[in-house]
Amino acid sequence: MELETLIRDRGGVIATWELHDAGFDRTRITDLVASRVLVRVRQGWYCSPSLPPDAQRAVRVGGQLACSSGARFWGLWVPRGDEVLHVGVHEKASRLRTATSYRTRLGDGSTVKVHWTGTSCERSRVVAPPTECLRQIAHCHSPEYLAVVAESALHTGLVTEGDWAAVRDSLPRTFRRRLPAVGTSSASGIESIFVFRIRALDIQVAQQVRIDGVGIVDALIGDTLIVELDGEAFHRDDARDRRRDAAASARGYRTLRFLANQVEREWGLVEAAVLAAVARGDHRASPIRIPT
Repeated sequence: MELETLIRDRGGVIATWELHDAGFDRTRITDLVASRVLVRVRQGWYCSPSLPPDAQRAVRVGGQLACSSGARFWGLWVPRGDEVLHVGVHEKASRLRTATSYRTRLGDGSTVKVHWTGTSCERSRVVAPPTECLRQIAHCHSPEYLAVVAESALHTGLVTEGDWAAVRDSLPRTFRRRLPAVGTSSASGIESIFVFRIRALDIQVAQQVRIDGVGIVDALIGDTLIVELDGEAFHRDDARDRRRDAAASARGYRTLRFLANQVEREWGLVEAAVLAAVARGDHRASPIRIPT
């Protein structure tokens, strides 16, 4: 069996004794490490160089990726701003190391957040299962943060609605009361954040609405106030956006357009713009039917 396949079949990392059982003696292992075909991440543990850096760092600490770091590994949308490496370890783990050296003990002031929640090899040795990542997020972040990641997990199909219900029901009652309603409609994490916060203002908003002659819009407040949530500037198609906005205007709609960075970092401005539009009644006009 090829070495890469051998490691993958064992969940991303492999123990020295497992390499021995597969026919790799001490000299061969040393040669593989020297030639950078194999990476020694921790005493007695090895991985392929292709293992993502954060996963290598978590194993080096003595556990597996957890919480928001685990969610990122699974490809979920995670709000920006949390640069800490979250590592789940066994409840009785000892001899934890830094993320950069398996020879240096983990100490105070580290950029590693340790979760004493145990480890699970259900899907991988290097990362907690998606449902466990969600539970860990609940103990480390706000209800809104958890809801955003949960919607991403539901939208991608990584967790089922039953999985999410089990996670939600396991959380403390006080936390659940503050948790926004989570669904599958959001096409992005930014959309989730926007919808959660607008609904908290007691404003009704529909998601992913199809409008004749315009297409599917991210959000629709009332009858005629469209809200579009754009990604980073270099991902936008300004010409296409302007055509859509013009088509919407011709049909009696008003469009508000926000960048992802504004929703995450300038929410006060976004909220003020929406409230002003609602106060003007931009959401209550009658759409204009254009003959086809």
